[in-house]
Amino acid sequence: MKVKKDTGLYIVALVVTLGVSWSLPSHVAEAADIGEALSNVDILTTRKKPAVIPQFGKKALYIIYVDPDVKNKPENVITDALKKATDDGILDRKKFLGMGIVNTKDTWIPNFVIRAAIKSSIEEREKKGIPFKYSPIYVDQEHALKSKWQLGNCDDVDVVMVVGKDKKLKYLKRISTRAEAAAMAQKVIQSLVAAGAK
Repeated sequence: MKVKKDTGLYIVALVVTLGVSWSLPSHVAEAADIGEALSNVDILTTRKKPAVIPQFGKKALYIIYVDPDVKNKPENVITDALKKATDDGILDRKKFLGMGIVNTKDTWIPNFVIRAAIKSSIEEREKKGIPFKYSPIYVDQEHALKSKWQLGNCDDVDVVMVVGKDKKLKYLKRISTRAEAAAMAQKVIQSLVAAGAK
């Protein structure tokens, strides 16, 4: 991966993306299988403290595995769709949890810059009335999620997943454009409903 020169622009884009909260070509097969039983993963908080995926096996989960290098941040499209579905009563906030896990292993952006961006985005969302507990953000520095869940290539793509209360993978898609995100948003919502988020 070539290092981008316009570092400032990419950092700003990262802050904006995290404040509002994926893809290989369609012919490339996903590594993990739908219906596959998963186990929890060791990740980190933004303060470098050990953590695991919260509410795993207790609620339906919507997980965005984000590479900060992805341009135009297509996951925002799905995030907006999920918020609308929650506001409209299609999804029950008490029965599912959405979160971002930042894949710092595959980016040229320094970890300390990413953590600062995440902190700023969390503060901004809280000002808007969106508590951290409803949309937490974590960090994966060593491909822990990618390796344990056999996600395959996660470089320069964002990976969208839905995991059920039964700990099984219900949905997985890699995307890199906002058009792809818009096309799949309803499928994500349907997967969450089927996984018990209604």
